Amino acid sequence: MSASRESLLLFEQLMERHMDIVFHVARAWSGDSQEAEDLTQIAFLKAFKAFHRFQIGTNFKAWILGILRNSFIDAKRKQKRRPGTVSLQALSPLQEPEASAVPIEAVNLESREVFYDLFGDEVARLLRQIPDDFRMAVLLSDVEGLSYQEIAEVLDCPIGTVRSRIHRGRALLQKRLRDYARKAGYLREAAS
Repeated sequence: MSASRESLLLFEQLMERHMDIVFHVARAWSGDSQEAEDLTQIAFLKAFKAFHRFQIGTNFKAWILGILRNSFIDAKRKQKRRPGTVSLQALSPLQEPEASAVPIEAVNLESREVFYDLFGDEVARLLRQIPDDFRMAVLLSDVEGLSYQEIAEVLDCPIGTVRSRIHRGRALLQKRLRDYARKAGYLREAAS
């Protein structure tokens, strides 16, 4: 079997093994299943093109998630440079396009499906309230099961920063969950 054929088979095996985690991380970052599918395809396409630079025996998961992170950052940069759009059918005959265009940042998070298959709606909503750096560290650790070293490679930061982000992210989520449980009547205040 030729080296290129072996390389292709190895890439296919690694891709199949890591497809789910790449999609879940892409969905966590983007907050949208369709965008996550696009990001996953882009990341694997870039990985395929650069596979000759991948060192066999090293951590493919961290490598592909690093490519995904860079693809996500590139997509967000492009999105910020692109002006907002609006469907012509959504306009009334006398309405100006500028009046109805929704800024990119004004997305209704309640309508998104982010990890609803893994968490309840309320937990997912509370998780989205945590700043991105902390949320991603918690998701990569607690949902995807990555090691601190792998998370450090994916997020391109020191392990100490990963530990700090996970600790702070869990604390922020715990506080939000406690407040929610109290408001929903699941948690009662201790009598003083």
